[in-house]
Parts: sequence; structure tokens; C-alpha cells
Amino acid sequence: MANITKAFNFRNGVQVDDDNLIVNQTGLVGIGTTIPTEALDVRGKVSVLQDPSVAGSGLINATSGIITSLTVTDTLIVNDSNVSTGQVGQGVIVGSPTGVVTATSTGIVTYYGDGQYLANVPTSQWDNINVGLGYTSIYAKGNVGVNTVDPRFSLQIGGNNTDNLGSFADGVGINSTGGIVATGVITASSLKGDVLGNIHSGISTIGQIESDNTNVTGIVTAGIGFTGDIRGNVVSGISTITNIIGTDINVAGIVTAGIGFTGALTGNVVGNVQGDVIGNINSGISTATKLDVTYINSSPSIGVVTTGSINSASANIGISTASHFNISDKLGIGINNPAHDLQILKVGISTVSVIGTDVARINVGQKLVSNTGIGESIGGIRYGATSKSLDIFNGDTGDINNYIHLGSFVGLNTGSFRWFHKSNNNVMTLTYDGKLGINKENPETALDVVGVSTFTGNVKVDGNFEVTGGFSGSAAIPDIINGSNLNTTAGVSTFSHISVGHVVGVSTIAIGTAFANVVADIDAQGSTALLNKVGIGTTVVSGILQVQGNASITNLGIGTISPRCAVDFQDAGNGGATSYMRPPKVTTTIRDTLPTVAGAFIYNETTNKFQGYNGSSWVDLH
Repeated sequence: MANITKAFNFRNGVQVDDDNLIVNQTGLVGIGTTIPTEALDVRGKVSVLQDPSVAGSGLINATSGIITSLTVTDTLIVNDSNVSTGQVGQGVIVGSPTGVVTATSTGIVTYYGDGQYLANVPTSQWDNINVGLGYTSIYAKGNVGVNTVDPRFSLQIGGNNTDNLGSFADGVGINSTGGIVATGVITASSLKGDVLGNIHSGISTIGQIESDNTNVTGIVTAGIGFTGDIRGNVVSGISTITNIIGTDINVAGIVTAGIGFTGALTGNVVGNVQGDVIGNINSGISTATKLDVTYINSSPSIGVVTTGSINSASANIGISTASHFNISDKLGIGINNPAHDLQILKVGISTVSVIGTDVARINVGQKLVSNTGIGESIGGIRYGATSKSLDIFNGDTGDINNYIHLGSFVGLNTGSFRWFHKSNNNVMTLTYDGKLGINKENPETALDVVGVSTFTGNVKVDGNFEVTGGFSGSAAIPDIINGSNLNTTAGVSTFSHISVGHVVGVSTIAIGTAFANVVADIDAQGSTALLNKVGIGTTVVSGILQVQGNASITNLGIGTISPRCAVDFQDAGNGGATSYMRPPKVTTTIRDTLPTVAGAFIYNETTNKFQGYNGSSWVDLH
């Protein structure tokens, strides 16, 4: 039957024998089973023989599948990778050489995960140490370096490759016994324990130092002092020490002692001294709470003494600052034998400054009631009572007098009282002979003002009042001027503004036109009049315009100022709610009494119709 075209149709499937081959009614093929569960269900081995003469023979293509055991005796290609040569995934080879994972391109294999089972990682000195505390510690078998490849300490940050403390630089080293060497700046709120050896420091602030040798080239500040005696010289720029006990103290800078010096200081003391001093003081800059000495000599007199109190029979001090000075005689500054209670003498410019953080005040007077305020008979100069203001005050009821040329000098050209704004702007001058100039440096009259003057009250002129320029503004002229009424019958008087409170009587008024061109009693032929109400031919004005009698109007416009015909009502009411016209309303009886004029029209209230007279009778308007 091989050469016969055949077609088989098995509705319920086909079965070759009981258990070897079956095609069930749903199309599933079973080999080695009579109950196939897949399209091809093979129970047992499958042998596929490749025919070299047939392209693609021997290939098995499957979208998905499960292979329990797979033995490949030749080549196995997975996703274009030859798995049979050891390559797993892209760029990674396993087992070439044996037991080695290799990256084919970069040579670097990257692992993801915690790496907890990685062991014998080369070039690492870290060990995991389990000490039975429930966690794993890390131990370094050698020194650890940060920012250095050659650490010489157990932990070293930076620095050079030496463990010699004298030559170690540019880093921090910590050894295994707790020693620390730092070549930079150490800032600590406190240091606990003894500091052994020398301390070399720029600026150190230490509560207490106990050492055999302390070498400081900068500034040392000790809060509670040094334990034990300080023997030898103390050389310092600025030192603040609570207590110093020494045989020889040589300070080139400033020494401040809080509670004083134990024992007397005999001989010369060079530098600042705060505390009780007995003996001579020869100082450039001295600061002392109390000086009780027989003689103070700052020679040459260019030093500075700052003290709370000075008690000395004789003192020669360049610059002194003290909370209190008690002078029983005269005080001279720059002069050995002052002639007055206080005398200052200096070659060149001498300056005295009184400056307060709140108010600066210089008081002079006869009696001072209190030390904090202005007394009954006290005057003076005060700055700052009002911010940025200078006051000259008299606390009593007397005057403030200003004098010039008070001495006995004889001569001309006596000066003036002058007020300036900034350096050279002379805003007011009062001459010695009583001429006041405002904005004028050399006044010529008793009051000489340059600029506009304003008087809010009355101005009284006993003599003549002369105005050489124009007069502007308004003036209230009384009824009587120079003993008679203002009555000018000739000439022309010109006024910019006239305000009349009662009645003005004139024969002719010309508005905006010359007298020679006046053609009426009121002539405003070249101007515009603005009137609230106008009455013509009547003295009773009830509306805006009241006309009694006949009026002749050439053109009349209602709602417009430019009539387009003799009588123009086109714009009356401006298109609003009042834009309509009402003719006279009369009854038929009254209509018959009206003059019969052709063209007249009315509204007949009897017939409720518009009617017009056509020359012979009244007719309805439709």
C-alpha cells in the first residue's frame, strides 16, 4: 500500500497494541503509555539519528520542557553559548582551568549577595573572629592605613612612613597600647588623666597642668593655677594666671593676676600688674586693681596705666585709665604746673572726647543735687538724650547768654553769630549790631531774608509798606483805608483775583473784552459764562433758566449744542427713558378758544387724540 494515496479517519483514535503506541481521540500521542498527557508523551529513551544528507535532521525543537537527566556526548549550545566548553551565561567560563570561574573579556568576576561563604580570598588580612558573643568580629592581621599605603602604626591616617614620634608628620597614628600622636590641632572639651612629657602648643586653655617640663611658645591660660612652685623665668606674650609663686618672673608682655600677688613686689615691675603693689612701678602698660605706692614713674611718659584706684604721693604717667582718681590739688595734662583746677596743654591740636554708650554730658554749675541727673543750678552740653541730637541746656530758671567780643580787646571787625549746615553752607547770620540774615551771609537790614517767607499770624507794619515786585494771593482789605473809603474815579486798577463778600455795584462789566469794544452793559462776547441760575425779565428764578416775556432764538437745539435746523429735537433725552416730546394737552372746549393758526397741533384730552389745525379746521393726526 505504499504507492497508494490513502486517507484514514479514526473518530475514536487508533491503538497499535495494548501499551506501546496510541493516538487518543483528542490527538494526544503516547509511546510506552496508553494514557498520554501531552501532545507527545514518551515513556522511555528517545534515540534521534542525524542524517548528514538531510538539512536539520536530528534536531529537536521545544518551546518548554523538563528533562530530569541529560547526557551530552558532543556539543551542547544554549542561547548561542557553547555550554559544553565550560561557558555559563555571557562572558563567564566555569572550569577552565578546573575549579576556576573566569570572565572572558574583562577578567573580573562580580558576585552579588552577602558573600558569607567566600573563603581564602587572596590579598586580604581581615579575619572573622567569633568570640562567642553572638556576633562575628573582624580582625586585621597587620597595620591599617587610611590615606596611606605604608602604615607604621596599628591605625594610621595619612602621615609619613615612620613610627618615630619626633619625625612623624602630616598625620595621626594610634598604636596598640593606646598611644596617640597627632601632628595637627587637637580640640577637646577636656583631657582626662595625666599628660606625660612636654606640651608644645600654639594656644592652650587648660584647667590644671602638672608636668616636669612645660615648653609653650604661644599663650597659656590657666583657670585655677599651677600646682607647685614655678621656678625659673616665666616668659610669655599674654598670660592669665590665678596664682604665681616664683623667685624670678620676667614677663615681656601683659600679666593679669586675679587675686593679687603673694608678698610685696619690690623694685621695678615691667608689664601689666593687677593686684596690690608696694614699691616702685616702672611700666609701659600696667593694669592693676589697686596701686598703693610712694612713687609712680612712667618715663618716658608714653606708657599706659589701667587701675581701679591710685593712691600715690607723686605720679608721672603717660596714659592712665582708672575707675576713680582723687585729685586734691590741680590736674595738669601736658603741663607740669597747671594754673587751673584742670589744665590741658598740647603743642598742635588738643582734643577732649566725652563719649558715653547712652548719653554723653558735661555739667557745669553751682550745685549738683544728684550724680545721675541735672541739678537745680546746673547747665551744660548733652548729646544723645534724643538720638543723634546735641543739647545746650540750663537746668535752672535763668538765661542762656551768648557773648562775642567780651574781652578787653580794642579793634574793629567784630564777628557775628553764624549757623552753618555741613561745612560751609551759612544758613543764618546775626551780626553784632543786630541784623539778622536768613540765607544771607551779610544782612543789610534788621531782617534780611533771601527766599519765600510765610507768616501764619498777623503782620504789623508801623511805617511804610513797600512792595517792589508783584503781589500774589488773596488779601482782606478793611472798610477804611487811610481814613477814607477806597474810591478811585480815574485810572485803571488791575487785580488778579477779587473776592467780594457782599454787593458789587458797577455800571458796565466787560468780560474777556477791552473797554473800547463794549457794546452792552454786560459784555462777554469773547468769553464763556458759567452760571448756576439765570433770570431774564424776572426777579423770581425757580429753575435754572427763568424767562419772563418774549425771547428770540435763531436756532434752538434740545439735547445738542449744534442744532442742524431751526429747532432740533433729534438728540433730546440722549436716547434714554426721557427721549420723548409732549405737546400741550387741552380739552375740546379749550381747543375751540385757541387762535386758529395753520400748523398748530395739540393733544385733545377729550378724544385722546393728537390734532392739528390745517388752516380751516382741527383734524385728527393718524
